[in-house]
Amino acid sequence: MNAILQKWQFEAHLDGTSVILPDGCRDLIRVVDEHCVPTWHYSVLQETVVQVTVSKGARMVGYRLRPGVVVDQELLCSIEDGGDVSESDIDASAKADGAAIEGAEALAQAGSVLEAARACGVSERTLRRVMRSATGKSPAFWLRLGRVRRAALHMAQPLAEVAAGFGFSDQAHMTRECQHWFGVTPRKLRESQELQEQLYYPALATGEQISTR
Repeated sequence: MNAILQKWQFEAHLDGTSVILPDGCRDLIRVVDEHCVPTWHYSVLQETVVQVTVSKGARMVGYRLRPGVVVDQELLCSIEDGGDVSESDIDASAKADGAAIEGAEALAQAGSVLEAARACGVSERTLRRVMRSATGKSPAFWLRLGRVRRAALHMAQPLAEVAAGFGFSDQAHMTRECQHWFGVTPRKLRESQELQEQLYYPALATGEQISTR
């Protein structure tokens, strides 16, 4: 399986700040600044929104990795030392844990850790161990993030119905989760074209389906 979910590019035409939503993916990003100096960044698994400041003229090429995929330390050391790497280098060095990839997607679609474990054909204890070991995050992280991202695609509907349909205890619970992960209320989320567009990028639970099944 290809470890890279998507290759993307961006060029800043103005100085500005962008808000990045949690999506269950890590990205390797090559940034060339206005002085043509390249640097690499390895993003974290976000638990809330991150604001990224970019300068006019900056160019970025990013490699979005599938949930459950990590890059080996040798490649990270190479880019930290100023080395340059290709897409094939990234794909070859990325560790695609099939069980973790399947577990992340199952959790993102499930109503409980037990339900996800059964979908994967493993015990709940095994799923917890696999996800923590491979991703550094608990199953609850993947369960909650997946649920709120799926619900976010339906915010144009009556919010009480969305909350009930996606397993939140009530609308207030969904609002708290939305504010925790996205930094805004459901109403603000559905009013923001920029944030809505992000929800359809290839990522966990929304956009491109990434299940190994």
